Amino acid sequence: MIYLIFSILASGLIFVIFKLSEKFSIKAFPVLVYNYIVAAIIGFIFTEEHNPFNGLSGFGIGVSVFLGIIFILVFMLIAYSSQKAGMSKTAVASKMSVIVPIMLAIFHYDEEVTWLKVLGILLAILGLVLTSYKTERNLESNRTFILPIFIFLGAGLVDSTIEFAQREVINAVNMPSFSILLFANAAAVGILLLIFVSKYRKQLFHWKSILAGMTLGLVNYGSFYFLVSALKDKPFDDSIIFGLNNIGVMLFSLVVGMLLFREHLTTTNKWGVATSISAIAILMISR
Repeated sequence: MIYLIFSILASGLIFVIFKLSEKFSIKAFPVLVYNYIVAAIIGFIFTEEHNPFNGLSGFGIGVSVFLGIIFILVFMLIAYSSQKAGMSKTAVASKMSVIVPIMLAIFHYDEEVTWLKVLGILLAILGLVLTSYKTERNLESNRTFILPIFIFLGAGLVDSTIEFAQREVINAVNMPSFSILLFANAAAVGILLLIFVSKYRKQLFHWKSILAGMTLGLVNYGSFYFLVSALKDKPFDDSIIFGLNNIGVMLFSLVVGMLLFREHLTTTNKWGVATSISAIAILMISR
């Protein structure tokens, strides 16, 4: 149970770091690059074989490369959304993406369709819309309304690819190697973008960017490590662990966002959060 609690705290702190980066005028992208470099190094240190290709086929390496690319792109979007739309709404959108791999399992892997799954998916979509909703209508509010929806779709693509990798690529032998390559590929993509996009290079070697990136890397790897440890520890079934983790991160982000960053949620947004939590609970039971 302690691993699950640490996983929730580490995952929630990711959104806090993005929000603090904005407060201290730190560009998010260099932070993300340092984050993935640190995460890859930590993974390599804690891997017994010290071989990033251990047990991986060419196809498995290709999947990790693809995941690394979309990881950093989606993380960039999450960082931007946390700063503009708020960490509460961004956390809800990223965690509601759990319905996308469930739909993949239904349509691609022929998992059984039950009324609970259908209800959970419909509630998840409703919760996302209500949480993102803003009463005022202008260009800025339209952007912040759309951002969580893009987060939902992007994180859903990540979750679906991970679901595919778990079924087709990852096993007990190659899981550490797969994770290291994923983080390393994300870092490589980030470094290439830093080389060619001049506006990011200005803060590349700034001590604030380095410190924030190293902190984020530790937290990011911690969220992954503690979730995997919770799954190995088996305090509950896997579906229950994932559901509790997602609900915990949403609630943590909601409380911290309101108390620390004075984020405001309308009554409609609050109903959206409640609906989203209900959706995850129902999907958790349905699996």
